[in-house]
Amino acid sequence: MAAAASVEPLSRRVWGNMMGVRLISGGLVLASVLLAGAARAAVVDWSLQGVILSDGTAVTGTFDFDASTNGYSNVDIAVASGPNYPNATNFTVSIPVNGGNNEPYWIEAVPGTYAGDATGLEQIFLVFASPLTDAGGTVAIISEYGSPQLNTCGDPVCRTVDPDFPDVEGGSNQGVVTTEPQAGVPEPATWALMLSGFGLAGAALRRRRTMVAA
Repeated sequence: MAAAASVEPLSRRVWGNMMGVRLISGGLVLASVLLAGAARAAVVDWSLQGVILSDGTAVTGTFDFDASTNGYSNVDIAVASGPNYPNATNFTVSIPVNGGNNEPYWIEAVPGTYAGDATGLEQIFLVFASPLTDAGGTVAIISEYGSPQLNTCGDPVCRTVDPDFPDVEGGSNQGVVTTEPQAGVPEPATWALMLSGFGLAGAALRRRRTMVAA
């Protein structure tokens, strides 16, 4: 009887250790995967520098770009008043190319009133010498397709320009966009999942200590 009694606690301890190791491993693997995913989800903040239109109007500002989705966000581009464009304007929304995806080679932005139809909205159009990537760096703004350009959209997706608008294009100094890569910040749901993984690991450790003490 004494031998049998001593075997039972030993088997329980072995089983508890095995379960603890599995739970700890599972929790740590889950946390590692989530952290890696968060790191890959880096969004890069780009800044305009030295962008001046042909009439001397300065263009400044920033925007975020995610190369994995070709998506622009947090657009904040300001065009100062100039000889041919007396009203300063702030462009806050990047419109999709032809109503579809955005394009890493250029940005078309309008004030924050875009709801699927850009007809009649003011537009800033900037073309990049190479595609924007999540690696950051410095990319030249070129004059191809009339960039940098300030005008009014003549149709829902800005494929044509309103001829009555004083079009200012072909800046004398195209300027650059430059940036430093930024680490991705996990969303609240990601944080919750990571904390759950660490919680499982902690619970497994407590269970293991309890089983060993028994």
